[in-house]
Amino acid sequence: MNTKILEILSLVKRANNTKNKEEKQVLNEEILSNIDENMFVKALKSSIGIKTVATTPEEDTVYNSIRFGLDEDNGYLLPHDMKNNVESLRKEGLSLEILVKVEPVESMEGQRVYDLSADITPLETVEQFQDIPYVDQSKVKGVKFKTKKKAGILKATLELVSDSEKVFKEWLKKWCAKKSRATRNQMIVDKINEMTLETKIEVANIDTLENDILTNLADQYKNNATVLINYAGYEYLSNLKDTEGNLIKLFESSSENTKDKLLFGLYPVMILPDNLFKNEEGKISIVIGSLNEAVVLFDRGKMLIDINKNIGFYEDDVLIKLVEKLDVEEVDTDAVIKLVLIK
Repeated sequence: MNTKILEILSLVKRANNTKNKEEKQVLNEEILSNIDENMFVKALKSSIGIKTVATTPEEDTVYNSIRFGLDEDNGYLLPHDMKNNVESLRKEGLSLEILVKVEPVESMEGQRVYDLSADITPLETVEQFQDIPYVDQSKVKGVKFKTKKKAGILKATLELVSDSEKVFKEWLKKWCAKKSRATRNQMIVDKINEMTLETKIEVANIDTLENDILTNLADQYKNNATVLINYAGYEYLSNLKDTEGNLIKLFESSSENTKDKLLFGLYPVMILPDNLFKNEEGKISIVIGSLNEAVVLFDRGKMLIDINKNIGFYEDDVLIKLVEKLDVEEVDTDAVIKLVLIK
């Protein structure tokens, strides 16, 4: 008998027998930490009657018992090693998540407190027996969050799910990572567009762009500022010429990687797809600032998968559901500015 299965089975029995909600949650987390990716995929397959190899009654008991819910949603929570792999894959692509503040949360809603002056106002020297002063409360901001259910169902083929554990597992991780990345990117862009006021500049006055940035963006955010622009805007500005017909070099490549661009040789540029970061007709939008100070992503920290056969006489499909709980909120509106260039 597989020793790992027996260990998990013991945890399952303890979780089923306890009535204490917190203890059950701790045991479920321990079960998830002990389940590897192959065991998880076997559980998914077993739930719709697909078995590529014979299983023991103990294995069936474990597979049937790891169907933990996420709040009010039912399904299979990704085990820890698989979730870690999905998170790594998610950050390999074009990910805005790596630029913002990420707060793991255990509850569906709540509040976090941020000191907006933490990076510019140092702690004071306090002698023994001297009262410790309060920080400037006018610079302390409470940010409320309420995680939103982000979900979707994909119609996949039975042949895909029936393939080997390795094939289905690798496909599932990549799909989860892509959908999760796209969801987070859109939420972050929507929040940035919602919180930033536009400063309009005529393209004819493009030589004032650097000064506009220096003037409008506070000093404490300049050293770690990132530029967001879409492909259409980048291409347009890259081909701008002066009155003598010479290219105006706004963007430079860093010495390490020619693909990495810098605006004015100072600010790293992230070029976003046009359908994610949109321009209005005749305009080019540029966001620049410290996104880590401006935006926070509240992450419930759990990803749920459910699977079911699409029951129908003419259908041979499998439905795969993905659920995450996320929220994105503004923290410091002074940390980013939005410049709109008028063509």
